[in-house]
Amino acid sequence: AGRLLTSLDLTWNRLHGEGAQSFIRGVYENGVVTGGKLRRLNLAWNRLGSGTVGADDSRRREAKAVAKALAEVFRHNTTLFHMDLAYNSFSADDCAIIGEGLATNHTLFGLHLIGNEAAIDSMGFIVPLRRGADAVKGEASTGLKNRTGAAAAAAAKEDP
Repeated sequence: AGRLLTSLDLTWNRLHGEGAQSFIRGVYENGVVTGGKLRRLNLAWNRLGSGTVGADDSRRREAKAVAKALAEVFRHNTTLFHMDLAYNSFSADDCAIIGEGLATNHTLFGLHLIGNEAAIDSMGFIVPLRRGADAVKGEASTGLKNRTGAAAAAAAKEDP
């Protein structure tokens, strides 16, 4: 009949790689398996992502595993109310993975993502930010995908 942890701030702890994966699996178990009460989690200013430039393959794989673990937390956890993931240098691809986990979440009220390659739109969805050639290609395909019927056909003729 003791007190349960409801808020945890791990800002600036250099969490990354296997240690971050293990911690996030623990957050999952706390909220899904053991009936924990963690409601607020601050992981800002860590190293959960791979950075945007110059990361090696190992670092990118670790960041992707962290993103997948976070997606599972968001997908299944019903106790988390607020999470801060600001300034972790998640890539756009990793942010997309995290966003997939949020698609069915109805309990997370606050999420901070500044300092990662994503934004949160007005509906609360994660929008990965693409740069360079990927951004141009993504904008063109998004523009066509969002149009229907004659408008899509006309746009396709205009856009070589």
